[in-house]
Amino acid sequence: HCVASTKFMSSMSRAIRLLRLRLPTQSLLRSSTNVLTSKISPLAVGRSHVLGTQLRSFSASESLSSILAREAGEEDSTMPIELAELKKYIEIEWHVVDGESGVGGSAIVKLYKRNPLPSGAKVAILFHCQDELPDEDLDLQMEEEEEPSMPIRFTVAVTKAGKTLAIMCMSHHGESSVVGVAMTEAEVETILNIDEKIYQGPVFSELATDLQDSFNDFLQTDCGVDGDLSAFISMYADFKEQTEYMTWLKTVQSIL
Repeated sequence: HCVASTKFMSSMSRAIRLLRLRLPTQSLLRSSTNVLTSKISPLAVGRSHVLGTQLRSFSASESLSSILAREAGEEDSTMPIELAELKKYIEIEWHVVDGESGVGGSAIVKLYKRNPLPSGAKVAILFHCQDELPDEDLDLQMEEEEEPSMPIRFTVAVTKAGKTLAIMCMSHHGESSVVGVAMTEAEVETILNIDEKIYQGPVFSELATDLQDSFNDFLQTDCGVDGDLSAFISMYADFKEQTEYMTWLKTVQSIL
């Protein structure tokens, strides 16, 4: 019996080895893959996904920071000599107040006339460096100029006894003109945003021609908004916007 059992076991072993040799290669590969996969921890897979995301984010931040630094390096926030000289001349009659640039600062520039009008009224000018108006002749300018100038809106506040005459104006190519007139009791510092609930004044272009001309004469003669001041407003708005842009680039980069 022992001899017979030994022969039987030997025959069974050979049969099993033959069956293993005949198994398809793909089945063996699938079995190996299943065994390996079953041994990989889900936590390890999660860590790999997070690491990949972090690497991509880090690369994107580095790239954005590099481009911001490049842009900042190509810009110049130095005041042009011509503007500096004009500012010095303007400050004989006007006190120029430029708000601090950047987050928490102000992009609004204010000018206060040093001497009141004969009536005792005080005059101030306010404008935002980005308050530009589309120009109808912009396409023509772009053909003739590399950087065409844009009309800048500004407001002249003539204040007396708590009431303010707000004269909305436009400065372009060294000339200023009135585009609207309203009355308000608001603080001069908020004059750029007149309360919508109050009367905004008549449509200026629909006023009598001589009344329109008289307002423009008052703007230039009494308020002192002449060609030099008009040019200063346009030039200083460009300079202020450039300064704000430089600050914006550096502030964004500091966060990355």
